[in-house]
Amino acid sequence: MVPISLRESEQTAREARPSDGSSSSPGNKLSAMLVSLASAVADPVERLGLIAEGTRLAKEQALVVSDELISGWAQLAPPALTSRLAKLTSNLRVFDHVRPLFNVIVSNISGPDFPLWFDGSRLVASYPVGPLLEGVGLNVTAFSYSGTLYVGLLGCRELVPEVEHIGDLLVESFGELVKAAVRRG
Repeated sequence: MVPISLRESEQTAREARPSDGSSSSPGNKLSAMLVSLASAVADPVERLGLIAEGTRLAKEQALVVSDELISGWAQLAPPALTSRLAKLTSNLRVFDHVRPLFNVIVSNISGPDFPLWFDGSRLVASYPVGPLLEGVGLNVTAFSYSGTLYVGLLGCRELVPEVEHIGDLLVESFGELVKAAVRRG
């Protein structure tokens, strides 16, 4: 599952502000798309191509559903009800008996391309931590900051017993892609 923002771009939000100078925040508008990681495909270039194509198709499908429809659905489920439903799902261990629609969350966040400072100290790295949901074994979140990509992994040891090995596998997979790119010129 890949979370996607349905929020207007900052430029669109600025252009849409009231002419009287008052400001209004567009707020968070989130949805999600399901994308295959093509993990059964051995060739790294073919795997990346399949992931890219699946992501493109999922984004096109997400654009078909209007923001108003998503907002309307969100209004039907008040936070108190969804919180109780999540707790009930967890207490009944529903995902021990029913497979969830997805087992990994993958997200990327574009950060600033310039260094940040706090109280005279330069921020040198920023490793993200994304959420885990009931029945989901792994969250992989990438965050770009000042020309570097940082990747954070959070896993459930019951569902992914060797979660620390995932980082090594990511490095290995990136290496395969780099080698393929060099071979192809």
